[in-house]
Amino acid sequence: MWKKMHKVSIFTHSMYLNKNYFLIKGNYGIKSLVTRFITYQYLERLRRNISKQFKRLEKKRFKIYFRIFIWQFYTQKPILSRMGKGVGPINKWVAFLKLGYIFLEILSLKSKYIVKGIVSKAIKYIPFKVQFLSI
Repeated sequence: MWKKMHKVSIFTHSMYLNKNYFLIKGNYGIKSLVTRFITYQYLERLRRNISKQFKRLEKKRFKIYFRIFIWQFYTQKPILSRMGKGVGPINKWVAFLKLGYIFLEILSLKSKYIVKGIVSKAIKYIPFKVQFLSI
């Protein structure tokens, strides 16, 4: 019983020592509250919505940094195939997103409330829970 509790405390301590859980390049960020795969389409939709809202306010005075890389592939079995016999063709490319990982940072000189309003409009298109962060 004690060993399992001890392992959990070591995991949470090492999680907060990791640099992926702190803002580095920007002063605002988006943090995931779930562990799941994320596809390129979600990231591109998020980037387009945020940049579109910012361009209404100011021209070229913001920067968006993605801190997640799409490097894993997701395969799917062809229709009417039996189990086994190797892997199917590549269906889509995904990135693994952990709990508490900051996957997007925004560098802007606008106030916190304006940026929070912009990001809250954009994160409606993401199908999982995220949290807005600021310095």
